[in-house]
Amino acid sequence: MRRVSMAGLSSACLFSFLALTFAWGEGRAEARETKLELGGAFAGFGTYMRAMPTMTLTAPGDSPRSLRGALPSTGHLTLAGASGELTVAVDRHLVFPLFGFAFSAAVGGSPRVLSSIDGSIVEQRPWSTYMGDVLLPGVGYRVKEQRWMFSAVVRTGVTYAAMGASVASGADTAAASSSALSFLLRAELEACRRLDPVERVCFAISPSIYQFGFGNAVTAGLRWEFGP
Repeated sequence: MRRVSMAGLSSACLFSFLALTFAWGEGRAEARETKLELGGAFAGFGTYMRAMPTMTLTAPGDSPRSLRGALPSTGHLTLAGASGELTVAVDRHLVFPLFGFAFSAAVGGSPRVLSSIDGSIVEQRPWSTYMGDVLLPGVGYRVKEQRWMFSAVVRTGVTYAAMGASVASGADTAAASSSALSFLLRAELEACRRLDPVERVCFAISPSIYQFGFGNAVTAGLRWEFGP
């Protein structure tokens, strides 16, 4: 009985050792298959804002009166600009946008908007509007089919908008500025065609989930991407 028990124990130990060795080797093989690769993109784009935000007026110190207050929305606006960003791809499907920047300025004609603060006439100039975006991390999924790639990403950021203005008080007029800040949450949809192993050109459309209001903007443009 003792010999049989020892033989059974030895067989069980050997089986356990082989099972652990196989699982460890398989885990290492899976770990080696996981790839983290850095990429990036540059883009030219156009943005349509359904409604510009209410902005805070800041009059300079040499203005006829020291004014500060909220200005009404100037309505819809079209902008054009450029952006750049860095991304990390995990294996074939996961992609994580890291950080980026975008700058855009108003294009086309826009009528001036007159309003009043504390009895002073304020002229807003939508054609002078510019925006800066700080693009923060997000998460996305992509699918590759031969030379084609399709992706969907949700990312966060912060948008700063500024617009020129002037303040009139009596016969005097002074230049002023107005600005607004907003949290940014948007979706990014892309269709890309690979040019070579590390470069591709993409058409992208990015509806804003939130940017100075829910569903307030949409961006579309061409992107040049490099990376896996």
